[in-house]
Amino acid sequence: MVDAGANGYSTKEINIDELQLMLSTVLDGGFYISKEVSHWLSKDFKRTNKHFDNKLREELSEHEVEILVLLCGQLSSKEIADKLKISYRTVQTHRLKITEKTGAMNAVGLVLYAIEKGYILVTK
Repeated sequence: MVDAGANGYSTKEINIDELQLMLSTVLDGGFYISKEVSHWLSKDFKRTNKHFDNKLREELSEHEVEILVLLCGQLSSKEIADKLKISYRTVQTHRLKITEKTGAMNAVGLVLYAIEKGYILVTK
């Protein structure tokens, strides 16, 4: 669903409070994924992606974290460049470095890394 462009995802057993939080988060441009879904994705992803558990992963710089969070918010590289007042090519370079440092294989891997590190909101 994330690869398809979803900004939020939860199980159908969501309660009204969590639904309101999810809607407000997504409407504010953020990314929301319920704790149950996050746990399932993380478990499945770790099982299928050997790079995810690599202890040699490098930490991201503050600027790379900022770009990662914007990527998780579904902003394009051009939108990120405009927002941060940097070149499109600089954003592309950061994206490549982020992917290399995290060992992510796709957008889902980047989102899971961001969740693991606490860069994006995950609620119960």
